[in-house]
Amino acid sequence: MTKLSTVLLLLATPLAAHDTITTKLTWTREIQRIFIRRCLSCHQAGGPAPFLLSSWKEARPWAVAIREEVTSRRMPPVSHVKGFGEFRDDPALTQEEIQLITDWANGGAPEGDPRLESDELPRLWPSGTPPSGAPLKLAGELHIGEAQRLTGLQFGELAAGVSLQAILERPDGSIEPLAWIRDFRPQWSRPLVFLKPVEAPAGSRVRLLGPDGVTAVIFGEREPAP
Repeated sequence: MTKLSTVLLLLATPLAAHDTITTKLTWTREIQRIFIRRCLSCHQAGGPAPFLLSSWKEARPWAVAIREEVTSRRMPPVSHVKGFGEFRDDPALTQEEIQLITDWANGGAPEGDPRLESDELPRLWPSGTPPSGAPLKLAGELHIGEAQRLTGLQFGELAAGVSLQAILERPDGSIEPLAWIRDFRPQWSRPLVFLKPVEAPAGSRVRLLGPDGVTAVIFGEREPAP
């Protein structure tokens, strides 16, 4: 059993049927849609998580543990900072989603109308499919000689706890954030695929802001000729 699953087991105090309900938030109306979008790609049958969260009956005993994990941002398992770059299949919770889960758990984790229980399951969280395009090695700084559409990036071997940023600087002086890795955790490493390709005109440069020796691969597709 992993250290994380041991912690979760200690935190998972089952909620008794007579627990007082002090919130109008319910699993079927507000919470399950968050779990479907952010959690079930791991916490479903066949997924890598140690327990299931695909229904209220499965999630309710874990309500306290879930609250602790999401408020500390240990779950969902991502190292990138939400809002610094946008990524496809991003499981990171928004602050609003964290607050909803917290208030639901603190209020007794009520079910709501069981007729609204969803049986939707997302596809399993990808293990690491790289972005499309040609890989361009990034060691500190990369100059873009020909216009590119950047599709994503993948960091090299980072030590646990490392923090760094990747940014794009265009010739016109504009700066676009690509990714911010904070307190890196190797077991959560996977390629980051941009939600939309990032336009990098000729003369742009991609920079890594962080410890010396850090490397990455950025993926790009050449702009078609006019």
